Amino acid sequence: MEADEAKSEFITIASHQLRTPLTELKWLISDGDSQSIIKAKNSVDKIIKVADSILLASEQTKDEFKYKSVPSDLIIILKETIDDLKESASKRNTAIHFEDYPEKIIILIDQQRMRLALANIIDNAILYSPNGDIHITVKENSEIIVSVADNGIGIPEDQQKRIFTKLFRARNALSIEPNETGLGLYITKSIIEKHGGRIWFESKEGEGTTFFIALPISG
Repeated sequence: MEADEAKSEFITIASHQLRTPLTELKWLISDGDSQSIIKAKNSVDKIIKVADSILLASEQTKDEFKYKSVPSDLIIILKETIDDLKESASKRNTAIHFEDYPEKIIILIDQQRMRLALANIIDNAILYSPNGDIHITVKENSEIIVSVADNGIGIPEDQQKRIFTKLFRARNALSIEPNETGLGLYITKSIIEKHGGRIWFESKEGEGTTFFIALPISG
């Protein structure tokens, strides 16, 4: 019963998320001025993001799905991911600080999916810490540890155990962004674990959250 309710809720949310930007597109395309074209592009981006999330969540359950891991510089991937999200952060008056990291870290990863995992964590920090600060660090010891710390809304203690559950969203997150899919952290956890890594967090409601990603050092 609980699974059916979650599935029904997801279909409702996904339908709304797709319908809203499609409706915007209908009117923006008919308008045709330069500002409308920019808004139309943003609507298309929203549709692609929702579709990608649904597809990736489905892929995580397929045993035959293969990762294409290649030697990659994690620092470059992080920098590029941060650059991609700077506009989103700027709109929310949120500053991203990438600090305290080695010059280069070469590890074996599927670049596309690792970018997505990192983007999901950083994007969440942006969404739920408006007018705040995000601090990203990378440390290399027996394993590589990436941390993403924000001073946003935090996660209610009684809901922290469910935070990586597919479709789950904390109540305070729902009040700020009611139409997110609840798939991002589920997908991220699966990606990290398929790279032989682990992910965890520390959080206090009203004070912020720090996510940690540990990845094995490639031999």
